[in-house]
Amino acid sequence: MKICHTLVPILLLLLIGCKNQNSNEYGKIVVDVSQADYVLTEDFASDVKLIPLELTKSSAISNVTQLIVFEGTIIVFDKFQSKIFIFNDSGKFQFAIDNKGQGPAEYSSANSIRLYGKDHLIIIHDQITGRFLIYNAVDGEFIRSLKVPYIIEDFVPTEDGFILFSPFEQNINPETNRLIDYGVFLVDTDGHFKRHILTIGASDSQMLGPNFIQNVCVNNGIYFLPTFWDTIYVYGDRSFEVKYSIDFGKNSLPDKYRYSDYSVEENLLRLLDTDFVHSKFNLLCEDEFIYFTYAIKYEGFGALYIKSNQEVYCMKRILDSFNKLLLTPPSAVFSGSLYGALYPDQRDLFIQDLAHTNRLPQSQVDQYKDSINEKFSDIDSNPIIYRLTVKTN
Repeated sequence: MKICHTLVPILLLLLIGCKNQNSNEYGKIVVDVSQADYVLTEDFASDVKLIPLELTKSSAISNVTQLIVFEGTIIVFDKFQSKIFIFNDSGKFQFAIDNKGQGPAEYSSANSIRLYGKDHLIIIHDQITGRFLIYNAVDGEFIRSLKVPYIIEDFVPTEDGFILFSPFEQNINPETNRLIDYGVFLVDTDGHFKRHILTIGASDSQMLGPNFIQNVCVNNGIYFLPTFWDTIYVYGDRSFEVKYSIDFGKNSLPDKYRYSDYSVEENLLRLLDTDFVHSKFNLLCEDEFIYFTYAIKYEGFGALYIKSNQEVYCMKRILDSFNKLLLTPPSAVFSGSLYGALYPDQRDLFIQDLAHTNRLPQSQVDQYKDSINEKFSDIDSNPIIYRLTVKTN
């Protein structure tokens, strides 16, 4: 896998990809999708640690829908069970939040969760009832709930209230009885509408386009990457501003697909037979690096930009050269490390996928197969969390 270098003008923050850059007022990540390859962790990481999550009667996980890591704590949200599991950083089970019901401290169906790090709060969004339920992340104690009368997909708690992300157009402000354009808007801590932050429209080039699925990273800032767009926004003074642009070259998605009256599902079906990068997801931002996943046709790839080294790694899959494993795409970031989940029942899939790598000779492929069989010998165990420490010097 090739890594290209280029000089960075002192007065501009430019992100380096695999082509020359044009000067602009924000960072630019250039991704050459033809370079996507099986990448060895030793190329960009100092170590990979495996953290088996303890399996008890109260901590059996069926799916890691969201993974949040902070200050010695691992939080796993299992949407299939509408349950939140809390482990310490060694994987020992601490407690679970499992309050399904109709009471004031209960939720009908957890849609997504966020951690408000300042006060160590876990905030659950119940999409059915439109409520936010707030719990203490240290002991799971219920604190309070509030109702937000809008249909949303995701949210971010802030000091001013909640930033809401909605790809829906059915929202009506109950205070004014006026339609709220689907997009990104702010409500206060009591759920009252305050203002739009980003509006979505079908033709205005300053807008996002009607069919977006949000990808939000909260880590020393709030970053936002709409699925069908190639722009990473950061929340600044009362609004989102462009922070980075992503250039996929000839594989970039034409505007006719961005500004479309088709539904998300219809748009994706139109794009699966093209060579365009049609989706971006799994956005992870740190002070020293940015990671995101992108899709072409039916395949998913990853791009990791390391700012200090001025490098972009285009990843088809990640080969853990420390533990001799295949890694799933990372889904969390904390303090210079990427985190992801490995499922023991995917052992055979990992082994099968090894046959496609061109980075390893057959003797090393056999070592990886042996290591996978050894580490995933207990199929009935909980997922294993990996921590990948990114080299930034």
